[in-house]
Amino acid sequence: MRYFIVLLFLLLTSCEEKKSTNLETERLIESFFDTYQDKGVKMALDEMFATNVYFSTMYSHGTDDVKKKLASYTDSIGKYCGYEIVARRVVGKSLIHYSCIVNYEVQPIRLLFTLYRPKDKWVLFNFQFLTDFVNELDESAKFYYIE
Repeated sequence: MRYFIVLLFLLLTSCEEKKSTNLETERLIESFFDTYQDKGVKMALDEMFATNVYFSTMYSHGTDDVKKKLASYTDSIGKYCGYEIVARRVVGKSLIHYSCIVNYEVQPIRLLFTLYRPKDKWVLFNFQFLTDFVNELDESAKFYYIE
């Protein structure tokens, strides 16, 4: 009976840790999109890039380019209509990858976030945006992928 209680305790604490991780990272994504909607693309990216000192100190020219390109592109595809988290992949306890579809009037775009927890705080590790991901959808709909 004692072993059962210890096993149950370990199971419950590991579930709570996963819930906590999911909540923390999803809050980062939600906060990004709240800012995205209210204050614009550049401000949302500034906040997300600010989670990792590397982006502001060693790679600021690269983040400026990404902000300009994404803002320029989104200006040409109509009004922002919302977002969806379409995939989340967890790698161990310290890496989570999110794929989000961002809906616009003319067409969707896809934003990819990889979040990393080196110690006790989640930070942005990698960010990408894709404007042409239809090929991926076409490929996934082929018969050899269908069960």
